[in-house]
Amino acid sequence: IFEVQFSQSSGGSPWSQQGGDGSNRTFRNQEYGFLQWRNVTASRSVLEEMGVGQFDDNTGPQTSATVNDVAEPRATHTVYFACDTYNEGNDVYTTASNDCGTGTNANDERPSWKKYQVYYREARTGNAANSGINFRELRYAEVLLGLAEAQAKLGNITSSGNASDPAVDLMNQVRDRVNLDGYNDGAGAVSSESDAMDALYHEFVLEFTGEPPLFNFLLRNPSYLEQLNPNAPASSVPSPYLLPIPIEEIENNPDISSGDQNPGY
Repeated sequence: IFEVQFSQSSGGSPWSQQGGDGSNRTFRNQEYGFLQWRNVTASRSVLEEMGVGQFDDNTGPQTSATVNDVAEPRATHTVYFACDTYNEGNDVYTTASNDCGTGTNANDERPSWKKYQVYYREARTGNAANSGINFRELRYAEVLLGLAEAQAKLGNITSSGNASDPAVDLMNQVRDRVNLDGYNDGAGAVSSESDAMDALYHEFVLEFTGEPPLFNFLLRNPSYLEQLNPNAPASSVPSPYLLPIPIEEIENNPDISSGDQNPGY
C-alpha cells in the first residue's frame, strides 16, 4: 500500500545520514547480508516458529537445516537456509556443517537474511552493498492482521456482529495468499480469543520478521515478547503501551515539555 523508494546508485556519500539532493539508498544489505557484516540474523525463537526445529541459544540449530526441511513458504522467503541458491542460481548458501557439495563452508549454522537483500540477483560484497530495494512501509497483510487482532479482542473469532469479517476469516486471507490451509480448515482449530491471539502471533512472526509490524504487535501484546525473546520479560513493557510523542511536537508545542514524554523514552 505504501513503500519508501530507494535508489541503488544515487544519494551522495553512502555512509552519511543525508542523501544529498538525490535519491536515497539503503544499506540494510550491509548490516544484514551474509557477504557483508551480517550483524543481524533471525532469532532462535523466530526460526522455531518457522518450523525449522529446535535451536540452541548460542550455537544455532542442533542439526543443519536446509530449505527442503521447511514447509512454511514465508520462511523460505525470509532467510537463506543451507543449500539455498542465490545470485540468480549461480551460488549456494552453505554452513559450517553442510557444504552442500560445494567443498566450501561459508557460514555458521544460523540461516541468513533473504528479505530485502539483493543477493537473489547478484553476490554483492564490499562497498557495493548498497541496495535499491524499496522498503514496504505498509502492506495489505498488516491491514488484515491488524483488523483480525481487533476482532479477536472484541470476541469476534469465527463470526462477527459488525461490518468486518471475523478474526479467523481475516487471518485466512493472509494464509491463502501463500497457498496455506486456513485456520479451522486444516491449519488447526481457533475458537477462542486465546487461540486467535496465538495464531496472530504466529502470523505476525512469519509475515513480518525483520519488519516494524512485528515489533508493534509485541508492544501491543507484551505477553508474547517473552515468548519471542526470553531475555526481554513482558514486565519490562509498560501496559497499556504508548508510542513516543514526536520530539518535534515537544520542541514546538509550548504546552508540553520533555517531562511529558511517555514512559520508556
